Amino acid sequence: MVAGFRRDDEEIAKLREDMIAGFERHDEELTSLRKETNRLKADLMKGFESMNRRLDALGNNE
Repeated sequence: MVAGFRRDDEEIAKLREDMIAGFERHDEELTSLRKETNRLKADLMKGFESMNRRLDALGNNE
């Protein structure tokens, strides 16, 4: 019976290691996506600023 508990403990330890590795991969992917979202937001804001300047040059102040 003790051997069964040891095997269970080993399986639980392996599952825990796998979960931690999965969380680390998830965190890395989330960080990457957040950086990309911030880059896209900055590009979008530059586009809006450019469009607003062009509209202002045409006399549309709204």
